[in-house]
Amino acid sequence: MENSGFKIIGVSIEGFKGFTTKQTVSIDGKHLFLLGPNGYGKSSVLEAIRWGLFGSTKHKGETVLNQHYAGACRVELALNQGGKNYRLRRTLIRGITGGSYARLFDESGQELNLGEVMPQLDSAAAGEAMHLVFTAQAVKQKRSVEDLEPFETTLYSYLGLTDARLAITQLEKFVLEQDVALDRLGKQLGESEHKIDTHVAAIEDSRDAILANPPWGDQTTPALEQTKQKIVAFGKELAVLIGAPEPPDAADLDTLLQIAERFVSQASSLSEEAQAKELVQVEHKIENLREASEKWRVALSNLAEVRSNLSTKEKELLDLLDGKTIDQIETELKEATTHLEEIETTEEIKQLSATLLSGRSAGGQPTECPVCNVPMQQDVVTRIITEAEESGSQKGGMALKREQLKALFDRLTLNKHEILTQDNLLRPAETALEQTEQTLASELQAGTGTNFEVETGNRMEDLVRQVEAFNRQIENAKEADSLRRAVLLNLQNEVRFHKLLSQHRRVQGKQEDLRRAKENLESLVELRESTFKISSEMNNALLNELRASLGPVDEALTESFVALTQHPAYDRIFVDQDLLPKLQLKVGSTTDPQGKWDDSVLNGQAASALGLVPYFAFSQLTDMPFEVHVMLLDDPTQSFDRVHIETLVEKLSQVGQRVQLVISSHELEPFEEFIPKYFPDTSHKVVELTKFSIKDGPAL
Repeated sequence: MENSGFKIIGVSIEGFKGFTTKQTVSIDGKHLFLLGPNGYGKSSVLEAIRWGLFGSTKHKGETVLNQHYAGACRVELALNQGGKNYRLRRTLIRGITGGSYARLFDESGQELNLGEVMPQLDSAAAGEAMHLVFTAQAVKQKRSVEDLEPFETTLYSYLGLTDARLAITQLEKFVLEQDVALDRLGKQLGESEHKIDTHVAAIEDSRDAILANPPWGDQTTPALEQTKQKIVAFGKELAVLIGAPEPPDAADLDTLLQIAERFVSQASSLSEEAQAKELVQVEHKIENLREASEKWRVALSNLAEVRSNLSTKEKELLDLLDGKTIDQIETELKEATTHLEEIETTEEIKQLSATLLSGRSAGGQPTECPVCNVPMQQDVVTRIITEAEESGSQKGGMALKREQLKALFDRLTLNKHEILTQDNLLRPAETALEQTEQTLASELQAGTGTNFEVETGNRMEDLVRQVEAFNRQIENAKEADSLRRAVLLNLQNEVRFHKLLSQHRRVQGKQEDLRRAKENLESLVELRESTFKISSEMNNALLNELRASLGPVDEALTESFVALTQHPAYDRIFVDQDLLPKLQLKVGSTTDPQGKWDDSVLNGQAASALGLVPYFAFSQLTDMPFEVHVMLLDDPTQSFDRVHIETLVEKLSQVGQRVQLVISSHELEPFEEFIPKYFPDTSHKVVELTKFSIKDGPAL
């Protein structure tokens, strides 16, 4: 397709900003003027055209959807390019993601590939009030967003240096990114090198520690397969010991080692459990024997004591009887008691008689019997009194004899009771001895007629020897377990040694990778240096080209600025070469050739005109490297008086000879007066916006 521009011949808007119903504007001529008061929707039409073309808004993130419109937010542009008509339809994507999508149709309604039909479509921002749409010089490039002012973008495009400026910017960005990346990579490589070196040192220290006391002894260092065969043989030996299945030969090294570790643990447990169980049984027998023997001795001692006590009491009884019987002693006690009672009665009578006779025998007269009153001779009375006096000694002797007999009888009675008590204890003691003899005989596994003292000693000695034997077996088992664990430890160290060798080889591979990475880093450093050199040389060439090209540009800028402003003092506009390659406009004066000022020195009208100057200037240059097709101006006459408005319209008519204009303005009366003066009737269309409502939107 030929490289020609396009023209907007109509626009349909619905659901976009203030548009609540679908409205269409046909551009019968080349240019479109939108006139009406502020707030009536003029800017919405221009923004709809811009959004329809580029999907961009005046402000980043600005909402374009009309909240009162239920339908789609859509702008459709009728375009003519190379004599062919197209419809470019852009629709808003509702939802969180937002954005929009554009579709291109030909006259028959067939959808086309926008990139194939209009591959050169691009935009150059000119502040919030303007868009220039143009086709690039040659093949379209994918361009990144540059930190350039709209003026810089336009001027670089005019000078044909956009690609050079972009290339330098990208090279400088690449150098900066390379600096950051190289610094990061350098640190990463340094850290990796430190980690690898530390790892290698740790591996070599562990390896050397094993080699200092090799687990394979004086033999040569075994190969990995030899170590595996050792583990297999050790596992089979252990399997026989514990009665387990042999480990499979085909198992991997770690599995074989785990099986060996488990077998060693099981062998240790089985040996310890069996011997400990037998030892406990023997110790239990010793304890039972000691307990049975002790009970037997106690029962034997108790029986002997009972028998001894019984014998003693029986001997004491015989000594007390002295050849008599207890019944004889009891009879003697009874006779003595009776005799004593008789003596006491006789004595009482005699004492009473003596007392009575003694009182009546006074004076030597015959004494009468106090009972029968018979006279008694004096010699009879004397005899009675004498006998009464002598009867006390007989009583004392008989009382003593009775007491002796009673004491003897009491002792005999007590002794007989004690003999009976001991006799009652004798049978239980004999029974207890019989029971303990049976228990002891059971422990000794002997008959009841056995010499328990001797047999117990012999049996105890035998059991003690068994305990000593089991303790020796346990010690031997511990030694065997220690030997097995030592073998296992040696095998583990052998496996660890082989793993260390494998790790060392892998880490050496990482060291080689690190070496290559460092070489690549050096290559990247060289690339960075080469890129920086190229960037510097290109930048110098760009500066030289700018200095050589800015003279005509400054003249064109000044001419347009003077025509638009007719400022009495500031009559020069130029690019400050001290700031190159940044393109920044400065204000100057012919009265002070060395002076340069920012646009802050200008009044409102001149400052507004300054924003339009570059595009008027570039659109009139005959050696432009691209053809401008559409210029969008949103209310360009802010702060303009009537004279300057006419000047602006005149300049627009000149620009309009080559560019399609879409202009909005609230200056209704001046534009209606000056448009017919400078624009042919068939070259334009004027649309007046007469009202605006929230419900119906702009009235076109």
